[in-house]
Amino acid sequence: MVYLKVLSNMDCRVLIDCEEVGIAQEYKLFKIPLKYGDYYVQFVSVENEVDAIAVDFSINHDVLEKVDLKKIKEIREKKTLTNEVEYIPYVYEGKCGFVIEETMEIVIPCLYDAVFGFSEGLAKVKKNGKYGFINRNGTLVIPCEYSDAYNFSEGLSVVENHHHKRGVINNMGDIVVPFEYDFIYPYFAHSCGLLYVVKAGKSMVINRHGKDVITIDYESIGPCMDNRISVKIDGKWGVWDSKGDCILHCKYDSISIFQEGLASVLLNGKWGFIDKDGVEII
Repeated sequence: MVYLKVLSNMDCRVLIDCEEVGIAQEYKLFKIPLKYGDYYVQFVSVENEVDAIAVDFSINHDVLEKVDLKKIKEIREKKTLTNEVEYIPYVYEGKCGFVIEETMEIVIPCLYDAVFGFSEGLAKVKKNGKYGFINRNGTLVIPCEYSDAYNFSEGLSVVENHHHKRGVINNMGDIVVPFEYDFIYPYFAHSCGLLYVVKAGKSMVINRHGKDVITIDYESIGPCMDNRISVKIDGKWGVWDSKGDCILHCKYDSISIFQEGLASVLLNGKWGFIDKDGVEII
């Protein structure tokens, strides 16, 4: 016997293979005993049943499932307020466009070799081997001139030019980070406004304007959370902030990402926790 442990941020009904087994109360652990096997599990908001999450589980040990119904509610409310319908890719005679999901009405003609989902009001499209972006009216906002491109996030997209160098453009097509990098990880640290980059074999961290943030030589670096970045130098880990200022000199054997203001750290085989100022709390 194993347990599916549910922790939800809203009261929700829990259904196993379409049969209700109980209600998980807000921020109270709800334990469901199960046999080993595959299950189809639904989490349905008590407040509004249209806010729901469905998950397939293959369970052979205890599982903790954190259910974020508030996010689902926010997405639904945003769509209601903006009256935004869902566009999905559609292929006709070998060319791609978009249709309205509910009616299958073609809203953007099939003119492209490939199309990708909308993000922040823009969708990546491919034509003649090059990538650009269209808006929801089908207007080509950013010409198809890039060898590669990534969806927009926080108003920015990582793109690659014909010299196979990467840079960053804004949603108007303006270059905000020059094409001088061999690699830019496209979705690093949105909330911190930072990017991982590689230039001439050297890994670096830059901000949204292309300025170096962490200029010291480091062996490894962790993701940015709560405006804090873990950095490894000479086999030890420390903490920098998103402006490139050292918060905690490298002394730990291991360090996790910051969550809710704390990070777990390992020193001499023992674990504890530090806060965002580098102070050992536990």
